[in-house]
Amino acid sequence: MSRLSYLAPLCAVALGGPLQAQNPSVRLHSTGDSSQTVVRVSGLAPFAGFDLSLTQRHGGLKAPLLRGRRLHPRADASGRYHMTLPISRNRLGSTSLWGQINTSPALGGSWGSAGGLVGISAASPWSLFLDDPTRLPAAALHLGGSYASSGDVNGDGMDDLLLTTASGVLLWRQTAQGGFVDDTAARLPVTGYPVPWAKLVDVDGDNLPEIYLPGGDPTAGNPDRILWNNGSGFFATSTALPLAPVSTSDVAVGDVDGDGDTDLVLAIGLANHTTAGAADLLYLNNGAGNFTPSTGFSSASWNETITASTSVVLADMNGDAILDLFIGKSDPGALSGSFGGSNLLLLGVGNGGFTDVSTSQLLPTHCKDQTYGVACVDLDGDGDMDLVTANALTTVPGALSADVLINQGGAQAGTEGVFVDAVGALPETPPIYESIRLSLAVADLDLDGLADICFGVHDLPPGLGGQPVFMGASASLPTFERLNSFQPGTYICRSLTTLDVDGDGDLDLFMLADGSVAGGADASRARLFINQTF
Repeated sequence: MSRLSYLAPLCAVALGGPLQAQNPSVRLHSTGDSSQTVVRVSGLAPFAGFDLSLTQRHGGLKAPLLRGRRLHPRADASGRYHMTLPISRNRLGSTSLWGQINTSPALGGSWGSAGGLVGISAASPWSLFLDDPTRLPAAALHLGGSYASSGDVNGDGMDDLLLTTASGVLLWRQTAQGGFVDDTAARLPVTGYPVPWAKLVDVDGDNLPEIYLPGGDPTAGNPDRILWNNGSGFFATSTALPLAPVSTSDVAVGDVDGDGDTDLVLAIGLANHTTAGAADLLYLNNGAGNFTPSTGFSSASWNETITASTSVVLADMNGDAILDLFIGKSDPGALSGSFGGSNLLLLGVGNGGFTDVSTSQLLPTHCKDQTYGVACVDLDGDGDMDLVTANALTTVPGALSADVLINQGGAQAGTEGVFVDAVGALPETPPIYESIRLSLAVADLDLDGLADICFGVHDLPPGLGGQPVFMGASASLPTFERLNSFQPGTYICRSLTTLDVDGDGDLDLFMLADGSVAGGADASRARLFINQTF
């Protein structure tokens, strides 16, 4: 299940002159003819007169491949342009293409943007990510693990990794060379008991993350703890939260009562196929790092104890500058009488209280989900927050599940804070081996101004897929296209995170593997995929 790291800000770029558009993305699509490839450009304003020049790159070598070919608008008014190139894919091999896009002088001068060409079809030879195990400690080869969180723990401008593994909680510090070293022994105290996950969150507002450490097995009597960052990335001191006989599955932090400090919202009840839930918890900060449970939150009528809460996110979802809550629910054991749980949308009132608007503002109301992760991000660039969930689509089919929820404010010209499922934005019936989505990361991976979605999945036989990545194809009506050129292998990926490892401005992807049901190779190897956009 997913506890999301900080989402990367999405990039929106304005063109000069009279054209206003997002930074373009250049991508490949295959055709029925193996000698031809369709090049499509997304994110440009719908005008005629764009020219595309392509340069073939292989390592440090560059060779002009195409000069000044005119792009034609697609007939579907999607804002994308395309051309058909009679290029042999075998000739291109594993090289990458670099695009330069120019408007005609009649349309207000010229403008150029460079961007890596990304393969969308299985036949395309390009990959957005390249596996680079040399940057990780040797232990990564047989690590296994359930959760990864990224953040800059020591203020050096480089993201580090906090990992929950079979060997315990590990802290891998990023070096100036773009690799990682294991600093666990020097920077973390000995936990002394197994924990299912650990997460980097900034609790004291100094822009350096603390570590939230759940107590694990509730029968063992270990409280949840906050490990405080001393300002240099060392975590020697801790604060124990009030002991509660529950299992915490996620935490979100933010000021929910308007007093200027950071409070904690806990999702309770690990969805392990059998376990029932418990009331979710709100801990209010007194300003000195001491936390008191809110009895009003725990006893609210919506805070039911049958279905498990697996994930939680805090964000202003209705534009009133007050933090709201989305809680992901799951009931794989049908303890509520049917499979799936009803996700919750709770609007903050500013004093630590919340109003349940799930049945009126999460539409359609028939949806039940097996949600294991959630991200809150502006998918359509209209200034309000949308939602993406990682759902298991086995016991609850896609037709009854909601995974891309679009806020009806902004471009939709409706009520901000009302969310409608964008049916078909992601596959409603994915293959069985990619149908159990356990985690997700949402970020602009190819720097085209559109959000992209990475899922970590629980592999199943026959294991023909991998960990699917979907690239944003349109902002006006959010749709996503599967990145078939990315084949990271089949394994159980309970957690993944994005971070910039090589300092080139694009986000790289880290995945934890936790075994394989389908018999995938290297099923316990942690993987770092380097983004090839820049």
